[in-house]
Amino acid sequence: TAYTDNLVVNVAVMLLITIGGIGFLVWEDIAKHKLHFSQYRMQTKVVLITSLLLDAVPAVLFYFFEYGSFSGEKRVLASIFQSVTCRTAGFNTTDLTKFSEFKSRRDTNLFQRRIDEETVRAASAIFTMYLTFACGAAMIVSRAEQLPFLTALFETGSAIGTVGLTLGVTPSLGALSHIILMFLMYFGRVGGLTVIYAAVGRKKQVFRYPEENLTVG
Repeated sequence: TAYTDNLVVNVAVMLLITIGGIGFLVWEDIAKHKLHFSQYRMQTKVVLITSLLLDAVPAVLFYFFEYGSFSGEKRVLASIFQSVTCRTAGFNTTDLTKFSEFKSRRDTNLFQRRIDEETVRAASAIFTMYLTFACGAAMIVSRAEQLPFLTALFETGSAIGTVGLTLGVTPSLGALSHIILMFLMYFGRVGGLTVIYAAVGRKKQVFRYPEENLTVG
């Protein structure tokens, strides 16, 4: 952690991690075809693109959500290094106990503002409901219509998201699938929690059970 903003150490270790991680066959291809990406084998293309995404996406998340207390070059290096090192290197240049989840923060913060706990619970519930309904409905439609699962998932995802897109299979679907898609569209338009509250009501909790801790992890 003493080398968080040391450019030479960070770059050297990240290069070693990357060079050793992508494999001999990839390097053989690169040595043979130089920078002519179109001439690489499919194996090489997949490895390079996947590696780039696995390094870049987490780095962006680290930059915006974990290292806000750092600034300038230190923040950039810490974000990129912590993303690259997850390739099995086992090194870290920052104190991992300071990460949000590991620090056990009670609040969800965004742009130096605290998000209400009720909002977080509602967002989590909506995400889970939409994902469950879309996937569950896709499995039913796929089975009933003998369609590929991804095709059915596109239709159900479009329906619950009220996107309005289709792969052209909707007109040929049976009655059961049409009913499912109509329900998903209604559910997505009105709002998941609105439908749930309308169906089961929303009673204010006037008591709380005694608290007891569980060991997790």
